[in-house]
Order: sequence, then C-alpha cells, then structure tokens
Amino acid sequence: MQEELYDELRRIEDVHWWLTTRRSILLQFLTSIFRTFPSSPLVLDCGSATGTLAKHLRLKARLIGLDCSVKGVESSSDLKGGAFVQAKAEDLPFLPHTFDVVCAFDLLEHLDDDREVLRKMRQVLKPEGYLLVSVPAYRFLWGKLDDAAHHKRRYTRRDLRNKLRSSRFVLEKATYFNSLLFPLVLLVRLCERASSLLWRRDAYSDFELAPPGFVNNVLGKVFRLELPYLRHFNFPFGGSILCIARKT
Repeated sequence: MQEELYDELRRIEDVHWWLTTRRSILLQFLTSIFRTFPSSPLVLDCGSATGTLAKHLRLKARLIGLDCSVKGVESSSDLKGGAFVQAKAEDLPFLPHTFDVVCAFDLLEHLDDDREVLRKMRQVLKPEGYLLVSVPAYRFLWGKLDDAAHHKRRYTRRDLRNKLRSSRFVLEKATYFNSLLFPLVLLVRLCERASSLLWRRDAYSDFELAPPGFVNNVLGKVFRLELPYLRHFNFPFGGSILCIARKT
C-alpha cells in the first residue's frame, strides 16, 4: 500500500472507530483461541503494518510480525512484545510446522496469488494450528481506499471459504462483520462514485471521513454492538469478512 498510509494508520489507530473496534473483534477471537493452548502460543502476524497487534498480544502470546514494507517494520520497531521481519507473504522465511497461530488481517486482498499464500501459511502452521483471516467484502464496495492500498480484489464469504478449503483448511467460523453500519458504508460508496462523475480527485483515505470527535464516537459505539453476537452467530452481510480455520 502507499507508504503514506503507514503514517496515517500509526497516527489514528488508537482513536478511529473502525480500527479500534475491528481490533477488539479480532482480539476477542484470538484470546479465545489462545486459551486452547497449554502454554503461550507462537503467533505469526502476516501483514503486521504498524505492529499494533503485538502491543495488545504481548502478555498473551509470543508474536512475530511480518511486513513487506520497510516503512511497516520501521514503524513497529519501538513496540515491545514482538519481533518484526521484513519479507513478503509469498516467501515466508520460516520452517514448516513453526507456528501455533497465523493471522492474515486485511492482507490477502493485496496479493496476486492469494491461494498460493494460503498454502504457504498452512505449511508453516503446526498440525491443528489456527489460521485467522479478515478481508474487505463485496466488489461493489470498491472505493478510493482500495486504490490507495493497492488492493487486487474484494471478497464474498463464499469466495474466501472456497479458497481456504482448496488450501486444505477446515473452516470453524466464517462471518461478515461491520454489518450494522453496512447501509452507511454503501451510501458513502454511492456518493463517492456520484462525485467522481463530476470531478476527479486523487485517491484519499476513508479514515478522513470521520475524524476524532462526536461522529467518530457514535460510529464506534454502534459498531461495538456486534461484539457479543459475533461470538455466537455468523452475520449474513457486512463490510468485512472474518474466517477462522484449522490445519488438520
């Protein structure tokens, strides 16, 4: 993705409604999975970006972050609680059967061959290890942030499930999330396209649409209402997709 996005993420990752609530959702499932291990699991965070996951997991797991960008690794260097490696997900520099858990949060959409990367993630997982994947949903939600982040695609739940199964993973959970605000997300996309017909603007980040303040706080509270229900239900639509799979 564009180098400028790393700086923006580092600046707003602890205040922006989508970033903070998404992180709470992912940590909720990770924490639950960690309890199934007799000791602190070894976790690989592929596409670690600014390394924030390490900051939140350092007391619960041993974590290695991996990012292809020098900017990403540099922005993570001052975070304690993990080691960070510059490498591509297509060329994971680890031995087979190394990790208890592999995370790929908003990574696959950046890759040319996502199936091949899923197979390589399976290779570095221990038997019965877990893979957690999140991706943006629906091609019709494509926006300027997708362009700025150099996305190759958006997914449907069926697409992602099929790719995980073809890579010999067993699905344990597959759900959309950011569902309550989905109508608002769709409206923003429609307005964005309508405006682009009138004048051309350079790609900008969606994060600019809700700076810290009242609107940001309200959106965060609405989004967080999904947290307790996602544990027990798979949502039928939403702006993003989360899958939990296991290597057997």
